[in-house]
Amino acid sequence: MLRSRKLGLIALALMLTMALASNIVVPMQALSPTASENEIGLNTASKPLILGDSAEDGITVYFFWAIGCSHCAKAEPTIDRLEEKYPQVTFLRLEVTRNTTNQQLYWDFNHRFNVQNPVVPSVFIGDEALIGEDAIINNLESILISMIEASLGPPSAPRNLRATPGDTFINLVWQAPSSDGGTAITNYEVWRGSSTGKETFLADVGTKLWYNNTGLNNGQTYYYVVKAENAKGLSPSSNEVSVRPSPTALVPSEPKDLVATVEGSNVVLTWHSPTNDGGAAVTNYTVYRGMTSGEEIPAALLENVHTYTDYGLTNGQTYYYRVSASNSMGEGPASNVASAVPGIPSAPVGLTATAGDSQVKLEWTAPLYSGPGTIVYHLFRNGTEVWNGIVNEYTDPRLANGVTYNYSMAASNSFGWGPNSSSVQATPTVPGGNTPSMELTIGAVVIAALVDSINPCAISVMIFLLIFLTSLGNKRRVLIVGIVYIATVYAVYFLAGIGLLTFLQSTAMTRYVYYGAAIISIMFGLINIKDFFFKRDEPTLAISESKKPMIKKYIEKASIPAAVALGAMVSLFELPCTGGIYLAILSLLGNTMTFSEGAPWLALYNFIFVLPLIIVLGVIFMGVSAEKANEWRLQKRSYLRLLIGLVMLVLGAMMLLGVF
Repeated sequence: MLRSRKLGLIALALMLTMALASNIVVPMQALSPTASENEIGLNTASKPLILGDSAEDGITVYFFWAIGCSHCAKAEPTIDRLEEKYPQVTFLRLEVTRNTTNQQLYWDFNHRFNVQNPVVPSVFIGDEALIGEDAIINNLESILISMIEASLGPPSAPRNLRATPGDTFINLVWQAPSSDGGTAITNYEVWRGSSTGKETFLADVGTKLWYNNTGLNNGQTYYYVVKAENAKGLSPSSNEVSVRPSPTALVPSEPKDLVATVEGSNVVLTWHSPTNDGGAAVTNYTVYRGMTSGEEIPAALLENVHTYTDYGLTNGQTYYYRVSASNSMGEGPASNVASAVPGIPSAPVGLTATAGDSQVKLEWTAPLYSGPGTIVYHLFRNGTEVWNGIVNEYTDPRLANGVTYNYSMAASNSFGWGPNSSSVQATPTVPGGNTPSMELTIGAVVIAALVDSINPCAISVMIFLLIFLTSLGNKRRVLIVGIVYIATVYAVYFLAGIGLLTFLQSTAMTRYVYYGAAIISIMFGLINIKDFFFKRDEPTLAISESKKPMIKKYIEKASIPAAVALGAMVSLFELPCTGGIYLAILSLLGNTMTFSEGAPWLALYNFIFVLPLIIVLGVIFMGVSAEKANEWRLQKRSYLRLLIGLVMLVLGAMMLLGVF
């Protein structure tokens, strides 16, 4: 029987293909299986096949078509138009020429709908069968409209009704229903009663989400619910609230310090009492829960307790919670939001850090709750992840002795990351020796930046640029181009510093890099001092002669793009002048601070770095001759180099000796 059924399907496909090639409607009854085959998997031939067409699951249109079918092609524009017009309807396009699964489904539909002359195209929707393109084109939309209208219903209940009492009035607020029933909400009804569950209609409030009930009796308890209304009718009632107006009515303030802790697939909430109970004892707490922050709805009404366990949650789903307190006057405002993700690990326990010579050994124990699957530990040094693995200890190598490092740790599994552990600190030391502390002060940063800022390279290019600009006689242009040049120098230096600082911290900067920066600073300082005592036509640490024609070309353009290019080039070409100071400061920042802590110091350093350029621009803009400024620069150039050399020498020596 199965073999004959398969042969029948093959014959059906062949006849479909041949007939459609001739653009004729295919009669399907000629290919009907035997009666015994019709009964396979079918019980009642007269029962319509309805798949996914309930109000809960939506409306589905099954459109059967064949390759090369001209009649199908005539029906397709109608299917396209209706699919775009009614996005709430699901359209399934099922090709029956080659797809044997669709062929079987097509035969099942025809059998159950008692179709006497099966052809393609065909549409099956709800309990209707439309056979041929004319039936589809003329009748499908009206059937859709009827089904859509039939699927509409009243809204769901309004959410989170709350009441605040006052002197002879009660103010009500609520949230819109989670479902409007398929058509717009046109009104909310407020119902009131003098006992629980006995509310009667009080007022229509339109589409507002609040109502102020005035003219009430102080001291009397009132009960309220709210209902939403659309074209199909009224929703169920919202949650009920009870409240009592009073001249001195006060509800409790919000509960304090709400915390959500994961325990397996459960979330445990804890909180503290409100700081103000409103003058009446707190009687209840309401727990609100949602999957989006700000969209929490009531989940539990508790007695006067300070903990709640939310059971049976979905692992990996983030839940948001708030808690409110109520007294005899009503419900107070909600607490802070706390969130939790069931299934993720809790924080690792007992993290310790033991310092050694240029290393720190970290040890810890597993989280109290690990969650499903294998957990991975993530170690953070100064806020940057430096290691991850599955073991319970790690030695952080190649660190700088004398630097204090902050460590914390988190655990993760397939559902996500858990919270960080408490942080610990450790300072590697040389056994039995004196270790530099390498602490950085703002004074050291300011002094180093001031010395770096008077480097002759950037100032000389600035003055040359201003000499050319002032010769043009346009003070406004002098100001704009000068500002662009200074801003570019600042941006290039600052971004370069950010990049180096990030690199040093993310690659576990070692004491060797730190000491290397100190040695470079000393070497550059000695070269500058040598250039002062053993004068040459050109200093050895300066912009090279090969770069000066390029700089001159951009100076003579005197445009804003040229100022940007000039500032960027000079920032890169002048590094031999004072780069040692910048590298030394970056080394100190990388060793003693996290990125977020070091970035403001870096911003301050670079502001001071461009400060002389700002002063030069201001002085020349106020009328001082650029030529005179350049003459002063030439006279003082050797002394500036001497000062820079001395500061770099002292800075490097202090780093080596551990004065910082």
